[in-house]
Amino acid sequence: MKTKNNRYGTVPPCGAIGSVVFTPDIVEETVRYYFEHVPQLWGYYGFKDAFNLDRDWVSRIYIGIDKGIELLMIENYKTGLLWDITMRNKYIKDGLQKLSFHQTNKE
Repeated sequence: MKTKNNRYGTVPPCGAIGSVVFTPDIVEETVRYYFEHVPQLWGYYGFKDAFNLDRDWVSRIYIGIDKGIELLMIENYKTGLLWDITMRNKYIKDGLQKLSFHQTNKE
């Protein structure tokens, strides 16, 4: 059943976790909420694929691409490794320059 805003209410945790580099405080709060309020979402390989509180449903499966984005973005948040590797690539640098992007100082 759709809600009035045309959404079904199913949430994939990888969406929030994959945003950790952009909004770490919000993601940390969100992950804490998952652990405290949807404990069946956590399993042997981490968070399962999705859940829907309106339907009292939690997926029983894990999806590899979800685990990939979670692991990559957590690593990037912790060490910046992926960003550093990406930004060393000549084609990435050339493309950003052609798009008129320029480097700013890190805070």
